[in-house]
Amino acid sequence: MTDYEAAKIIDEICEISKDETGAITRFPFTEPWMRAQMYLKELFEKFGFDTFFDCAGNLHGRIGPVGDTVMTGSHVDTVRNGGKYDGLYGVVGSALAVSRLYKKHGTPTVAIEVIAFSEEEGTCFPFNFWGSKAVVGDVDWETVKYLKDKDGISMAKALEDSGFSYSQNCAKRDDIKAFVELHIEQGGVLETKDMEVGVVTSIVGYKKFNVEIYGEANHAGTTPMPYRKDAGFSAAQIIAQLIKRAKEYGEPQVLTVGQIEFKPNLSNVVPGYSRFSLDMRHTDAQILNRFQAEALEIIKEITAEDKTTFNFQEIFDDPPIPMDDKIMNIILETCEDKGAKHMKIHSGAGHDSQIMSRIAPVGMIFVPSKDGVSHNPKEFTTPAGLEKGAEILEEVLYKLAYKSVWTQ
Repeated sequence: MTDYEAAKIIDEICEISKDETGAITRFPFTEPWMRAQMYLKELFEKFGFDTFFDCAGNLHGRIGPVGDTVMTGSHVDTVRNGGKYDGLYGVVGSALAVSRLYKKHGTPTVAIEVIAFSEEEGTCFPFNFWGSKAVVGDVDWETVKYLKDKDGISMAKALEDSGFSYSQNCAKRDDIKAFVELHIEQGGVLETKDMEVGVVTSIVGYKKFNVEIYGEANHAGTTPMPYRKDAGFSAAQIIAQLIKRAKEYGEPQVLTVGQIEFKPNLSNVVPGYSRFSLDMRHTDAQILNRFQAEALEIIKEITAEDKTTFNFQEIFDDPPIPMDDKIMNIILETCEDKGAKHMKIHSGAGHDSQIMSRIAPVGMIFVPSKDGVSHNPKEFTTPAGLEKGAEILEEVLYKLAYKSVWTQ
């Protein structure tokens, strides 16, 4: 594999699916997204796959008999002004791996299906993993269909305008026996360790909260410090204490405060209100729950001391997801057989695999990301690195679908 097909195809898709500003922004059910999906559909057909869109907008490319299915793939949507490789590489690399298997070995014993999930990021509608949740049947359509994007367009309308008609469980599958996802690492561990492949052991648990602090807005010059109910000061202390505590926990505990707001947000007024986000992640559910409990106690103590009050609102709670031992061992064995420098690694980001684990055994293969950069136009993985991942996936899929080791 010396012609770097993956890099070439990814470049072509990104070139034809740029938004009106020239950035890589593929929100689901938009023109850039549809151009990417249609390019992939033509590519799948060129490779000899049977193709179809399901009612959720997921694109499928399939070879093999009707019945049990080994699925591979990733998502096509991006964040605003994102990178080339997040998600898309998993689709392109999977398609190349399957096409090469088909050429070498013909029809598999168990069907292989490449999927390009219609949405994973949740940047357009407030609902992450739409595509994979539709496949596993974890969608309450009577609620989701009314969700709106920033322009006030509902999920139902966006689907309809793109030619899809969703109804409860219309994309649900019960024939998936294994799911393997190829992805860039989106971090710097593999590059730092000079590794070609990361064998994912688990996906971190992810908790997200909004914290609101209520104080009293007052004059910045005439309100003595002891008499203030400063919501901004409470927020600053809480944030500092929580980040310090996360560092004390050590890896893989992480905490991020990515949003913060003061009101009335004036330089000469003591803030009467503050709001900030908390993003907590860890691979161990018990440790993550303990950190949450400690965070809540810190918030209570600081607000009581500052004579402010608070509201602690959970936005979502996704538990840690371990990868399937059998698939993980197949990936490890393949790396050893191929002489690929590899290591076990956990994923600090969420992926469609965590959703697919609800209906099938799952595994993930990572390749290095330059400088650990992702969700950014500077996102980069070398063409050789992309091919290495596709090569490992090809052999893993051979063992799963041609030798049917998952049934043994």
